[in-house]
Amino acid sequence: MRTKQKGFALIEVIVSIVILSLVLVAAVGLLYSVGQAVETNRDRLTATYLAQECLELVRNARDTSWKNYEPWDCAWKETTPCEGKQIVNLIKQNPVMINEESTKFSRDFQVESIENVLQAQRSRTLSNSEEVKITCTVSWGENSKLSISEILTNWRKR
Repeated sequence: MRTKQKGFALIEVIVSIVILSLVLVAAVGLLYSVGQAVETNRDRLTATYLAQECLELVRNARDTSWKNYEPWDCAWKETTPCEGKQIVNLIKQNPVMINEESTKFSRDFQVESIENVLQAQRSRTLSNSEEVKITCTVSWGENSKLSISEILTNWRKR
């Protein structure tokens, strides 16, 4: 014998909707988190490439100075004019332009005497006229910053 169960189908539908809603909210939250991670990784990768380009431009400025029979380090010295300064000015272009469009990235570089760096590391002492440490820094957003460094030498000593 069957008994009538009025309203039981309505409760099942409501429970099903609640469960489906919870699953959808979790899926949307996951998609949002993945989207944020993708954007963060894309920005970090772009900043890495911009910092690498910065180091390449500084090396190019050094080599251009040598080619023009100028001191190897005149491109980043404030007192001497040289052809390499044009290349170095590309680095200090802020905000950085990509495909002729302004971006949220800014870039700068610092030159530090290798003598100071080596003394800080308690290592050997070298003349700062033959080696320098170049640090390229790319910034974006409020607290996002990436720096890479390289030691450049006067490999073509006269």
